[in-house]
Amino acid sequence: MLGLSPLDYFHAELLTQWSPSVTLIATPNSGDSSPHMDLLTKAGVEVIHGEPARIAADGSTCTAVELVDGRSVPAEAVVVHPPIDYTSDIADDLGCVRLDDDAIEVSELGQTSVAGVYACGDIARRSSAPSGMHFIARAVSDGLNVGAVLNQELTFNDIQAKAAP
Repeated sequence: MLGLSPLDYFHAELLTQWSPSVTLIATPNSGDSSPHMDLLTKAGVEVIHGEPARIAADGSTCTAVELVDGRSVPAEAVVVHPPIDYTSDIADDLGCVRLDDDAIEVSELGQTSVAGVYACGDIARRSSAPSGMHFIARAVSDGLNVGAVLNQELTFNDIQAKAAP
């Protein structure tokens, strides 16, 4: 696995469910590996620090990850968890609170820190939820829930406005 962010130490641990042989190539973007080393070692994950130069292949079969410093790390497959880059500034312009992974902080109903502003999908998560959980099914489910909550809020606000003296 190519470690492109600190979250990839966690991803490497998860990969031990799929293979008895997992190697994490920790790039400088992976951050400090020391807090993770004990658990990774116990899980059987080999951690190699380096910068990948290219993936070597024999035809269409992956054989190794070649590092910038000339080392070659044997590999039958390479897993990459690309970092998410939130490109919209709308949440920042509105004053929404961001979490450490840059996701918009939301309640279980999708409410942001700004009244009347909701968010869902890959760009939003509760602070109690783990980062890196980007799945289409979750985004669809969150969208359905937030849509229902927003519809109720708009409907009830409209009814209250009509009922006001």
